[in-house]
Amino acid sequence: MKISSLSTCVIEANYDWTIVKVKTDEGIVGYGEAFFAPGLTATIREYRVILEGEDPRDIDRLCRKMRSAGSTGGSSGMIYHAISGIEAALWDVLGKKFQIPLYQFLGGQI
Repeated sequence: MKISSLSTCVIEANYDWTIVKVKTDEGIVGYGEAFFAPGLTATIREYRVILEGEDPRDIDRLCRKMRSAGSTGGSSGMIYHAISGIEAALWDVLGKKFQIPLYQFLGGQI
């Protein structure tokens, strides 16, 4: 399985929400959410080059790769907002791939 695309959508409501969409070559789509900030969608788009073609199941490695790449146009806080939204979408892909609730991947039910 490989990441085929990474995109965003901004929803304007009481607060602005940035929705991150990760699509795989197997047709699985994962969604994440990131706190909106001006320039956030551009920062997420910069990570598209790093992530497309990668295995979305390798979440820890991809997050390290994004952190080390940083961003040329955003503050460090915005970089972490972007990464967190992408990471949430990657976890969503993983849960859908294996048809297992995410809480089981993250330590089980309390």
